[in-house]
Amino acid sequence: MSNNFNLVAPLYDRLGDLVYGGDLQASQAEYLSELPEEGLVLFIGGGSGQTLRKLIRIKPKLRIYYLDASSRMMEISKKLIPTPEQERIEFKIGTENEIPPHYKFDGVITFYFLDLFREDKKEKIFEKIHQHLKSGGVWLHADFLPAKRLLAIIKEKLMFLFFKIFSHIEANRIHEDQKLFRDRNYSELKRKFYHKKQIYSAVYQKL
Repeated sequence: MSNNFNLVAPLYDRLGDLVYGGDLQASQAEYLSELPEEGLVLFIGGGSGQTLRKLIRIKPKLRIYYLDASSRMMEISKKLIPTPEQERIEFKIGTENEIPPHYKFDGVITFYFLDLFREDKKEKIFEKIHQHLKSGGVWLHADFLPAKRLLAIIKEKLMFLFFKIFSHIEANRIHEDQKLFRDRNYSELKRKFYHKKQIYSAVYQKL
């Protein structure tokens, strides 16, 4: 099974901290306050739930559709969330295909998710999510940028090799995700770089 993070789930956050310090977590938390106070948000590829735990504290009235393909990641995420708070979170194991057809979101979160896919599939996934986001809705996105320096290139190659072996990810290298938003006329409201511009976090708005 491709993009299967069950095996690395227990070590996922520690691996990220080892390679990128606290920048992966910081980039995900940076713009959570930009989400609406109320409404329904899609959080796809949420991983181990560390950011979800921060989100429910920052936005106590927000409802969340939490979607991840890894059953192990989902199990870890649920353990981090107090039972009363789980009432406003709909946990769902699966891919973008599990988004209910009638759901329209006030916000979307994709943190280190789109980089898992090859370009053709990434376009289709992006388009599907785009169709479920309301006009005026915000999209929080954080991801890697194509490596330019030698050390960053080596790190990127090692990262893909590791996840190819243990998680069978589909992608072979980092691509420019910002073009996906530009092509659909999203307005970029904010952006911040981390780790010597190897990763970034941004807020987009659907016009």
